[in-house]
Amino acid sequence: MRAIQVYEVGGPEVLQEAKVDQPRPGPGEAIVEVAASGVNFLDVYHREGRYSLPLPFTPGAEGAGTVVEVGPGVADVAVGDRVGWVEIPGTYAERAVVDSSRLVPLPDDIGFETAAAVLLQGMTAHYLVKDAYPVQGGDTVLVHAAAGGMGLLLTQLITHLGGRVIGTTSTTAKAELAKRAGAAEVILPPQSTISQPR
Repeated sequence: MRAIQVYEVGGPEVLQEAKVDQPRPGPGEAIVEVAASGVNFLDVYHREGRYSLPLPFTPGAEGAGTVVEVGPGVADVAVGDRVGWVEIPGTYAERAVVDSSRLVPLPDDIGFETAAAVLLQGMTAHYLVKDAYPVQGGDTVLVHAAAGGMGLLLTQLITHLGGRVIGTTSTTAKAELAKRAGAAEVILPPQSTISQPR
C-alpha cells in the first residue's frame, strides 16, 4: 500500500511517498481504510526532529475512515463501520492499524474530513472547559484566537454551558466567525498593530 514516509528529518520535502506492506490486524486490532488524516503541529515537530521518532516513520496520529478488517477478539467494531481515532501513529497512509477500543464511532452526518480535523482539538477543548476550569452558567471567559480551530470549539462549548465569551481576533472577518460561533463580544487589535501587505 502507499504511505508517506520520513527517512530523514527536515522540511516538507522529506515527506516521501513509499510502498509499504499491507498491515495485518493482531488481537483486538482493526484495519481502517484512511479517508482523512488530521494534520497537527505535532506531525510537523516529528518531521522536523523536535520530537524524535525512529526513522523511517509514517507521520500522522489522527484520522477517520472505514473498518475493512478486524483481528481476533474484536467485538466493538465491525467491517464497514465509520470510525475516527486520535493518538495512533501512522495515519498518513492508505490503511492504519488501530486498537479497536480506541476507535470512535462516527454518525453518518459527520464527514471523515471533519472527524479527522476535530477529534484531538475537541478532546483538548473538552478538557479545558470541564477539567482545567469547569465552566458554569454566567461565567465570562476570554478566548484568544477565537476564530481558530480551538477557539471556535471553545466558544461553542462555553456558550453551550451557559458561559459568555469575549473573543480576540486579528481581523473583522475572523471576528464575524467568532460571533457566529457564539462570542458575545470580540476584541480587535488597534489598526496600527495589524500587519499590512507589502
